[in-house]
Amino acid sequence: MLTRHFILTVFMLALTAMAVAGPANADALALYRLGEYASAIQEAEAQNTAASLALAAQARLAMVDLGQSTGKKKALKAALKNANAALKLAPDNAHAHLMKAATLGFRSRGRSKFSNYTKGTARKSLKHIKAALALQRESPRAHAILGVWNLEIIRRAGKTGARITGASTEEGLKACQFAIAHAPDDAAIGVQCGLSLLVLKAPKMQAHGLATLQAAANNNSSTTAFERAMRVRAREILAINTDDGIQVAQNRALVYLSFEHE
Repeated sequence: MLTRHFILTVFMLALTAMAVAGPANADALALYRLGEYASAIQEAEAQNTAASLALAAQARLAMVDLGQSTGKKKALKAALKNANAALKLAPDNAHAHLMKAATLGFRSRGRSKFSNYTKGTARKSLKHIKAALALQRESPRAHAILGVWNLEIIRRAGKTGARITGASTEEGLKACQFAIAHAPDDAAIGVQCGLSLLVLKAPKMQAHGLATLQAAANNNSSTTAFERAMRVRAREILAINTDDGIQVAQNRALVYLSFEHE
């Protein structure tokens, strides 16, 4: 049966304004970059454009990922509403498609594997990832999300998940490597891919994960509060691996991937 965590963190991927629908409100974007997510949401929703609503969804997901949402179910419901409204205004907004995929993945964590299977969560998420890639074929963030989609299904559902969805470790690694190569300074991409690789069973994938996290930890080019938080997260996991070993580091990484931290 399929995983409860199909797409995890796009919420961990930094914002890109979509030219097709116009940029998000400058004030909302500035607040997002500073980590003032609640204020960013208020500004973005007031503008009520596809780009700004996609930003509002991303800000809500960032709060959940960082443990800043007291009512996670309510926050995710609101994020889904933002993403759906953005797509209604502009069906060709790639960022809105990614936020829809991300929100579906976040919400899946509270459901059983059987429930996610019957609801077709993985299929629905992949549909929006592919839509984003069709609009922006070279998008590092879309490739990173595709990579995580593959890796999480393999981790949680193994051969059964692979057979049902077409997911594979090789495709997950390939997509993550493309994303990192095309956005080497994006710590959020590096950390999300790194965590998803680290928690796999294969030592080779674990090694890829550690190397990816190390590169993100060494990156001092972060331009947003979220990216800086991801860099701190990478350094934490690497320190745990050094002090306590790979198993303990994997356990901590799983806490982040499951959004169980505070």
